[in-house]
Amino acid sequence: MTTETTPTPVPAELPKFDIPKGWNCLYEPTSKKAYVVKHFPLGGKATSILSLITAQTELELRAEMTILGLVDVVPAVPPAQA
Repeated sequence: MTTETTPTPVPAELPKFDIPKGWNCLYEPTSKKAYVVKHFPLGGKATSILSLITAQTELELRAEMTILGLVDVVPAVPPAQA
């Protein structure tokens, strides 16, 4: 059985936004997947279709992620090379 998913439409020009200082999460609201969850001590800039939530502490950010039902996407760790 195969499942087809509809890809998220990509706008002609991706939105640009500032990432504030503090703990930030970049996530895709439809799939509820959080792709970036980290502390930005200096802030930053982004060009992305992902949505942003910000908090002062990691605990506050994780609580907000839980409320929104977000799932942290953790990249696979490559196997240790012998």
